[in-house]
Amino acid sequence: MDATEIKPDTRAKRWIVAVAVGAVLLVTLAVAVALRSRTNKQATAASLPTRTVSVGSIEIEVRPRQLDTSGIRFQVELTTHSGNLGMTPRGRLEIAGLAWAGGTWTGDPPGGHHRSGVLAFSRGGPTNGILTLTLEGFAEPVVLNWEI
Repeated sequence: MDATEIKPDTRAKRWIVAVAVGAVLLVTLAVAVALRSRTNKQATAASLPTRTVSVGSIEIEVRPRQLDTSGIRFQVELTTHSGNLGMTPRGRLEIAGLAWAGGTWTGDPPGGHHRSGVLAFSRGGPTNGILTLTLEGFAEPVVLNWEI
């Protein structure tokens, strides 16, 4: 047998190894793409829907605005057509059962029929799971949920 000839069984073994390596690379690529897609979905506050609820005569609209490694921010709009909005909204945030710090209101001062502001929370845990925002300072607590 010539030194440059490859035995048929050696050729088959190389082909099997090449197919196996290719399959492993394809599976690895698929997992990486899936994880990246999931991470991007979690980090997109704009993809989360606006929630609107009424408590007594007050309509509350909450839009997630930021969800990233630095924290979470919600745009909050308050409207009433009877009386003044004299309270300052406060909030508690949990994601996957873990509490996040903050709940700092930055926005219009108390009074009037319309108020707008941002409720911000510092990073406190995972950014996937069930996000529960509880707003206080109203006649009753307002509980809003999103799945992230």
